[in-house]
Amino acid sequence: MEKSTEQQLAEHCKQIADDLEAIVNMNYCTDENGNREEDWEDDEGNVKEGLKPVDMMDYFTDGILDVLYMVRTGNNRSKPEYCHARIMVACGGPNIYINTLTGDVEGYWYAASATCALSKAARDAVDETMEELYNC
Repeated sequence: MEKSTEQQLAEHCKQIADDLEAIVNMNYCTDENGNREEDWEDDEGNVKEGLKPVDMMDYFTDGILDVLYMVRTGNNRSKPEYCHARIMVACGGPNIYINTLTGDVEGYWYAASATCALSKAARDAVDETMEELYNC
């Protein structure tokens, strides 16, 4: 039986949330072509030769299509202060965003939509990375 659009979208959002969780837990490595490698540890628990550990900045360096920064301004602030971000990581079918305000991965495809909650650790790590990029 073929999966519905909503099911496919929910799976895609969950995969992104799982990837972010793996990065936070330092369990995300890629090969020389940038493909994720699930079996990355050697017998001693080290990263296998030819694989590269990925951190949050690495993940977003190649994965951001657009960012909407939410900032705070006020009379006594010389520069807007970073609050949250909504990061577009897929576009054109489906459109997928990571939203640090809500703590969700949000997916949209025509009339279908799905969300998957991020762990607090993943949400905080994404937020810290986006704040760092905002302040560059």
